[in-house]
Amino acid sequence: MVKEGEIERYSYFVFDGILRCWLLNHKGEEQIFWFCKEGTFSMSNISFTLQTKSAFNVQTIVDSVIYRIDKKQENELYTAIPKVKTVFEDLNAILLNKLLKRNIDLIKYSPEQYYLQMIEEYGITLNYIPLKDIASYLGITPQALSRIRKRIF
Repeated sequence: MVKEGEIERYSYFVFDGILRCWLLNHKGEEQIFWFCKEGTFSMSNISFTLQTKSAFNVQTIVDSVIYRIDKKQENELYTAIPKVKTVFEDLNAILLNKLLKRNIDLIKYSPEQYYLQMIEEYGITLNYIPLKDIASYLGITPQALSRIRKRIF
């Protein structure tokens, strides 16, 4: 959907499905830092809103239903229904808050504690995310995630 270095032309809303946001780390390995699940906006909204080059890639993990809007449509919507702009701004603030919480939680919790939080937050949706992607998101190897899962289940 979105490639690192491109300016995002659309704002995406995930109606159904899961997206992953990733980039290549200093070792040249994919590092996943965010999942966009059903009922959320894509992290690519940062590039869309600021009209700057995206610092990361966004891809679907499963078949997804995604709605998109371009800048012209967004401005027309704001003109037709001015309060929608406030709603979008609030949703962006919520997204920013979730990103900040993730950064804090990565410092505060062990990978196992964070994985338990993911189980609670994502519920059954977590079953659709490949384990290698979950491990990358947690900053651990797939083998370490396997050991965590063995202890939990």
